[in-house]
Amino acid sequence: EAGSANIAVLLFRLKEGLLLLSVAFSLFLVVSLFSYHYSDPGWSHSSTVAAVANAGGRAGAWLADLVLFFCGYMAYSFPVILCYSAWLLYWHRHRATEPTPLRYPLLVMKFFGFILIVLSGSALVALYVHPADLTLPHQAGGILGGAVAYQSLTFFNHVGSTIILATFFLIGVTLFTGISWLFLVASLG
Repeated sequence: EAGSANIAVLLFRLKEGLLLLSVAFSLFLVVSLFSYHYSDPGWSHSSTVAAVANAGGRAGAWLADLVLFFCGYMAYSFPVILCYSAWLLYWHRHRATEPTPLRYPLLVMKFFGFILIVLSGSALVALYVHPADLTLPHQAGGILGGAVAYQSLTFFNHVGSTIILATFFLIGVTLFTGISWLFLVASLG
């Protein structure tokens, strides 16, 4: 019995360590994204500069360029999504009196929800955000959002694309977070 108590304490500490690690990585990503500078060397292009302007250094410049290239402005939601996922894992597993196994179907569903959020959210940003002074490595929705928006516009035009993409975004949020939109609407009155 003492051995299982030691394992439970070890697992609790590992979960807490993973939570702290994900928060630290999220903070690094936030700092890197907000201090992104197009002239810094990154994933989408190379450049030679005397000093990297990104507050995350060369690694931060490369990481920010990578996520901004693929997802555009949706990349700014990644730190929140990462912290939320880590908190849920820590909180649910911390409340359990015995170690609970990972439920892979639930994990797959959350991952699929995350993919829907990223793709549909990036596409919506690509459809509606057109900043005049764009300093991103690609367009506002990134290369993923631009591709999904283009294909969506091909089949559904602008209004239909908006409806379809917003629906997929809401489905992704439901799968990822477990929020019930019908319950939310009913509780609001």
